[in-house]
Amino acid sequence: MPGGGFSTVSIELPAAWDSLMAAKNYPALTEMYLTSTPEANNTAVQPLRNNATNAPVRSDYYNMQGQRTNPRQRGAYVRRDVYTNGHTQTEKGMGGR
Repeated sequence: MPGGGFSTVSIELPAAWDSLMAAKNYPALTEMYLTSTPEANNTAVQPLRNNATNAPVRSDYYNMQGQRTNPRQRGAYVRRDVYTNGHTQTEKGMGGR
């Protein structure tokens, strides 16, 4: 549909996809789900995680140019959390006052 802003694409994965992903320390496809953020009107695939047993080890902050930054600096940033099991999660936010 022209101008609709959406498209559907079929992606065929190999039968051994989960084992290929496990070899690179990624979660299995069955552990993933789609999330939608209404304010941004986008959808992203996020890994399931159990926060009771999977705590963040560190959080890194980056500005929109990809440079590491201080979370208290003004403007938009991307926070990358690294968890005890090696998985990572990124979130966008605004810093400063």
